[in-house]
Amino acid sequence: LRSSDYERVVALLLPSANMAIWSKSDEMRSAGRGALRNMGYLAPELVFPSLLERVFYALETLTATHQT
Repeated sequence: LRSSDYERVVALLLPSANMAIWSKSDEMRSAGRGALRNMGYLAPELVFPSLLERVFYALETLTATHQT
């Protein structure tokens, strides 16, 4: 597979994995973390900016600190 193929797969799965890490279900959070970890190896330039944006937002606001 080419890197463009990896990027397309990551772009398709990334929104679902980002939502999964904030789930109330332990199994869903675990699956989301695993998916993000694996996608981080395939296309870090796509995964880390969106993940860091959400984490920084959670750290900066008082009402969202429980998400960290």
